[in-house]
Amino acid sequence: MSKQRVLGKIKKLMAMVARGNEHESANAMRKAQALMREHGLTDADVQLSDVGHAFVTSANAAKTQPRWSHNLAVVVMNAIGVEAVFSRSQQKMLVRFIGVCERPEVAAYCYQVLSRQLRAARKAFMATQSKRLLPATKTNRANLYCEGWIAAVQRQLHNVAPTEHEQALVAQYKEQLFGRADLPKADMRAPKDKSRDTSAFGVGFRDGKKVQLNAGVNGQEQA
Repeated sequence: MSKQRVLGKIKKLMAMVARGNEHESANAMRKAQALMREHGLTDADVQLSDVGHAFVTSANAAKTQPRWSHNLAVVVMNAIGVEAVFSRSQQKMLVRFIGVCERPEVAAYCYQVLSRQLRAARKAFMATQSKRLLPATKTNRANLYCEGWIAAVQRQLHNVAPTEHEQALVAQYKEQLFGRADLPKADMRAPKDKSRDTSAFGVGFRDGKKVQLNAGVNGQEQA
């Protein structure tokens, strides 16, 4: 029997302990403890089994992420109540969402939906810019546009604050994964705050207010 199946059985037994009568609770507790002894599991192992992670490709592939890409991950992180960690693998920049229960999968899905919409909006915005502009100027404006777009989306979402217990579990999980819970902050590139380009932020904010985020149900997007 795999470790995950054993943990699943133990968690079901612990649920019976919580809701059963005195005799049922005592019996369920004995069975749970027997399984934990048999498979060398601790209370911490059972609790940490509720924590997991989900990967998604970052909206930007650069090693040093632009600030708007970092902001997008933070918006999703706060809205779902997870933590986000950037990492590079096989020439790809990934975002790993870490949290309890199904939250990492929900966060990865939300990030993917928003990322797809933002890339399309950025492309459409750049198409409106004069061809006579320097590539660096167009990129700077596009980055400011993205920041405005994300700021507008952020206003539509309600943040979920993990409990202290959940935060402690996630910290333990990160320590198991990375050897430490307090990971260093990633470097990021901020756009240049040039007066001729700052109006792009307002355009992005206006477009971002039109964004609708759908929830995934059985692999489909539902309103």
